[in-house]
Amino acid sequence: MQPQEYADEVAKPWHMLWRVGHSRRAGSALDNMDAEAGSQALLRAPTTEEIRLVCSTFSRFTAIGTDNLHPRHIGNLSDDALQVLIVIMMTAINVGKLPSAIETILVVLLPKDSGGTRPIGIFTTIVRVFMRWARRAFTDVWEQSVPRPFWFGIKGATVQRGVWRLSLAGEYAKSTGQAAASALIDLEKAFENISFEWLWVSAQKYGYPLRLLRFLIALYSGPRDVMVDKIATVLVHALLNGVVAGCSHATAMMKLALITSLDHTKQAWKSVFMAVVVDDTQFQAVGPKNMVVRLVGGAARCFCEHAKEHAKLVLNMSKLEVVVDDPQTANEVLKGLGVKARRKLCTRNLGVDYACGGKRLKKSLVRMPFLKRL
Repeated sequence: MQPQEYADEVAKPWHMLWRVGHSRRAGSALDNMDAEAGSQALLRAPTTEEIRLVCSTFSRFTAIGTDNLHPRHIGNLSDDALQVLIVIMMTAINVGKLPSAIETILVVLLPKDSGGTRPIGIFTTIVRVFMRWARRAFTDVWEQSVPRPFWFGIKGATVQRGVWRLSLAGEYAKSTGQAAASALIDLEKAFENISFEWLWVSAQKYGYPLRLLRFLIALYSGPRDVMVDKIATVLVHALLNGVVAGCSHATAMMKLALITSLDHTKQAWKSVFMAVVVDDTQFQAVGPKNMVVRLVGGAARCFCEHAKEHAKLVLNMSKLEVVVDDPQTANEVLKGLGVKARRKLCTRNLGVDYACGGKRLKKSLVRMPFLKRL
């Protein structure tokens, strides 16, 4: 197979996943996107000092997009030149359309240790600078307006805090003779399966800036130059789903995609402790065995069904696992979800390696010897 043929073959599954070339369905929530976004006030423009500050946060060795500029080059422009650039970019953001010269995203497919590839997007430098500024100016403010006790890996709620909360609950259950179980939910290609239509519906419900989201959807839908081993494949565009990993707003888009399903689950199963880091999700309960089975199984099933039906996310049920101190409890939880029990001693969730007994994964951060893995 020739190098170009190989590159095209590797990229093909991603083109299919992004639904390249598909038409938007009739009656889509995006049909009135321009009118709904246009009804909101214009987003404020940054100052030259804000742009220079953002430019200085990029590493000297950061990746370069298709415009072959380094972010710090932007920061070296004169005040007058920066003002012109600000006018151009804020016009683009507020109307939801990028100039064709800077809209192409370079998507590099990197090989994974477990097999396959994962895409990392590199935007043009001008876009990267203004997206990082917009993240601080608008998206961070929105995230603060929708606080949830189940978000971890954010300011004031570290991943370690969530992990040790789960760990201590299991240890408490073991010492008091009760049961404790955690269901670990896996999303299949989480960012790539985010629906633009669902993002729009969720943004209207939770108050995310519609002008900014319209621009992000236009950006994600724009041309993608997919690279495999430094070989360019077919340029694709007009996508219907797929948030670009590497975007400053990617984790916020994941929150926007998940928050409705998580709120729905928490409302229905108030006694379940939930922990979410980006797309890693855990549901835990502590108490009598029958209650734990009902709570964990019910909450996990509730979340999966809602996320699948409404958010159109793809859940990999074959990878759903349960951390528990009792094999029978694990079997009952998994049976209620229609998943066969699998005995494992190590797993990874919430960005942390869990292990029991003398087993451990490489670079294991947390060991919980009281847990058994099924």
